[in-house]
Amino acid sequence: MKTQPKKRNTQQGYILVVALIAMLFVGAVFVASSNRSGAEERLATSQVHAASLESAIYAGMYRVETTSNSNNADGDSAASVCEAIKSELSDELLAIKKTFQTATDNNPAIYWKLVKLGSCKDYTGDDPKVEKEFQFNLIAWQGDESKPISRIAGNGKILIKNNNPEPNGVIDGLNNVFNQHGFGNNAAVTSGTLSLTGGAEVKGNVAASGIVIKGGAEITDGNLAYEEIDMPNNMKDKNWYKKAEKMLLDEKIKVDPLGLEKAMNESFYTDQDDKEILLNNLPKASVRDAFANLEHGQKKEMGQFPFQRARITPEKFEVYNADWRVEDHQEVDIPIYSPVSLLGEDVSLRVFDDFKINSGGKDPSLTISGGRVILFIDGDVEMNGGASMQIDSDSSLTLIVTGEFKLTGGFEFLNKNAVNDKGEPLFTLLSTYAGKKEAVKISGGTKLYGVVYALSDLKLGGSGTIVGQAFAANINANGGTAIDYQPAFGDGGTDAFTPELDSDFEINY
Repeated sequence: MKTQPKKRNTQQGYILVVALIAMLFVGAVFVASSNRSGAEERLATSQVHAASLESAIYAGMYRVETTSNSNNADGDSAASVCEAIKSELSDELLAIKKTFQTATDNNPAIYWKLVKLGSCKDYTGDDPKVEKEFQFNLIAWQGDESKPISRIAGNGKILIKNNNPEPNGVIDGLNNVFNQHGFGNNAAVTSGTLSLTGGAEVKGNVAASGIVIKGGAEITDGNLAYEEIDMPNNMKDKNWYKKAEKMLLDEKIKVDPLGLEKAMNESFYTDQDDKEILLNNLPKASVRDAFANLEHGQKKEMGQFPFQRARITPEKFEVYNADWRVEDHQEVDIPIYSPVSLLGEDVSLRVFDDFKINSGGKDPSLTISGGRVILFIDGDVEMNGGASMQIDSDSSLTLIVTGEFKLTGGFEFLNKNAVNDKGEPLFTLLSTYAGKKEAVKISGGTKLYGVVYALSDLKLGGSGTIVGQAFAANINANGGTAIDYQPAFGDGGTDAFTPELDSDFEINY
């Protein structure tokens, strides 16, 4: 990530104005002092020194700030950006004498110098956007530095501000997850270990606390950010490894950077009487029971005859009943809860006890259309062989799943891209099951197009593939599996951190 040059602010203009006024004041004193004598002359001279040296300190502070702003530092945290800016200042200004005012016949030159850079520290002030700070010290003098006519010192601070807005909602939060670490635009992110064995492959950038690579596994077309890496020495001669840029993470990846677990405990529905009901306490609907309640209905899953084609929109859940006595679309009675407060936004959603799409031989088994559809499944999800799903390009499907998620047996996503026309993931899986290893399993030659965010481990096996982006506690892939990076968001990560001069600086005479 790179720091962005900050637009010149009013404070910078203020510093220049002060310096110019001070210089004008100096000239006025020189003219007036020609008619003075004795003590008056010495007083005027001391005022000249003070005003000129103060202007030099202001000029030095302005130069420190502009040098900080011009820095193009790589970094995925305020700490790394802070250190990069200090390094730039050290190279450009530290201990280097700068001329503020050249000498005249009657007055020696005035200089300033950056003499010290403090360490990067956690910010302790009141601005919630500022994360780090460091102090710097300047001096200004007139004449010979070893025997100056007059000398003053100034102390200032550079503040490192995080300009990224707080994530608002699922989409913003996920975008932040995949872009805040390493090189950004990550195909795979894990707070634990990315383990690739056999012929497993990740295509794209990786950010992981640990990376383990064995057999013929590879990470291609991307760069690596990690705390530790474990791979045979002979693999380091591979072309893919030589081509990849590498960096150590300067900030640990959080176990739940989206804050999903906390959100699930706090999210609530507000009913017509303004009563707040926790999401986990909402009544759960059964698809099988709802299908059985239809005219000539049966207890079957989506995709199974006679309910081989279903359609879900933000407003309706419909299924085509192929029973010869019906042969028509019927609306399925599943409550919609709105508004539900979830991760900083109000959404509409349906609640199910489980969600299964089984083989039925009709494409698509499920169609998502009409906009954003969110389903909370307080149970398991199974999407398996012979079934398929179509998500219209102006729509999206988000599944929030507390149980196991299994995608297997050649289930087909008929859309072959990870992002919709609105720049949002076409399909999003939010797996909240933190207490079970490998609660998310993708196998059997299936390709998932979209985003996976799992608090448990993610297992890819049997040629299971994610085309998009994935986060999990640990990611385990073997055989012919892959995570194939495709951006699931309309734009990539933004440059978060910018420096600015603290307006509360001091000058010591």
